Amino acid sequence: MPELVPLVRAHLAMVNYRKGDESAPYYIERIFSLPQSDYIAYAGIEHNEVIGVGVIYRMWHGVADAVMALSNKATEKPFWFHRRVKEKIEEAKDVLNLHRIQACVECNKLDRVKWMKSLGFKLEGIMRQYTPDRTDCYLYAWTREK
Repeated sequence: MPELVPLVRAHLAMVNYRKGDESAPYYIERIFSLPQSDYIAYAGIEHNEVIGVGVIYRMWHGVADAVMALSNKATEKPFWFHRRVKEKIEEAKDVLNLHRIQACVECNKLDRVKWMKSLGFKLEGIMRQYTPDRTDCYLYAWTREK
């Protein structure tokens, strides 16, 4: 069974990223310049292979952005993977004292859109030409009730 370990920079180069996640490591790399108290970041490892990385980082008080990049191998363990991500979202809400977590998903990645909904995120809108290759993305967010 895979395990989660704290993310270190070296993990980013060890993932055989699935199509569409190849640029995420560049984005995730930036968190290492933040104070460690502003983010939670983990790598999923199975048989000494990094199968995915994820980070939830505080943008400003109460608000965080979530980014994840996976290998195809990570999607072979959907129940384990889903439970771990939900656990880390709950951890981030508490540890980072969040009232909002947001994430973007490319509009053409329907499996990821469905998954965001299953995590309790709500669609807020479309970000036109959001990626470097000008792909449209949906903006999803979880917000704490007042």
